[in-house]
Amino acid sequence: MKEVVLLAALFCACSGIEYFKTADDHYDMKALVEDKAKFDIVTECFLDKGPCSKIAQSFRDIVPDTITGACDRCNDAVKHLANTYMHGLEKNNPKYYDEFLKKYDPDGIYMEKFMESIAACAIFRIHAFNSCTSYNLPNMKAVVIVVAMLGVCFAEDIKYYTTADDNYDIKSVVADRARLEAYNKCFVDKGPCDEISASYKQACRKCNPAQKHLANTYLTGLKQNYPEHYAEFVEKYDPEGIYLDKFMEAVKGY
Repeated sequence: MKEVVLLAALFCACSGIEYFKTADDHYDMKALVEDKAKFDIVTECFLDKGPCSKIAQSFRDIVPDTITGACDRCNDAVKHLANTYMHGLEKNNPKYYDEFLKKYDPDGIYMEKFMESIAACAIFRIHAFNSCTSYNLPNMKAVVIVVAMLGVCFAEDIKYYTTADDNYDIKSVVADRARLEAYNKCFVDKGPCDEISASYKQACRKCNPAQKHLANTYLTGLKQNYPEHYAEFVEKYDPEGIYLDKFMEAVKGY
């Protein structure tokens, strides 16, 4: 299995929108926020106080429009980046946060709506694995587990994600401790994994029942049989305990 993608979003965007483009929609913003020196350099770029790297410049270019337009042309990944950055800025560098507000929303018109928009989107990404082939995994090029926690998309004619095997026997994995541990090590970055594909976006409206079944069976089995591994999973993908209950409710019964 080359890659498994688990995405969850509270709201999803309908088709027909020309989304903003950045140098890396899946940039590790959390790592940047945790590195004060690098974080300040990027913020100084946004504030026109210092030079910009290629990636930082690509973000800087869309900042004004994302704020005034409440991120209406942001895909879920970009909303996630914006949400992580803004909360990190407010918490870790209040002085720069105030300068950011004065620069991009001096009259206090847009920021509240902007923050509400980006707070509505949460993305969980699970890196895929190739080392697990030693456990005789099927030759699936990709399995995409996509689950909407909340939210409705009003677009018609939804084209669901297709995988090599939506009906993969996940129960056999849950029942085999060695295989399950191999999977979970990949999921919590304790085992080698392939890089995640950059092709996924707007995925929560493209889930099908079979993919919900994969998600439900895996996470339920992990929680019941190996609570210590489940705790690791939760700590990695929902450390603040905001999303997982709604996520499990969405896949319940599949």
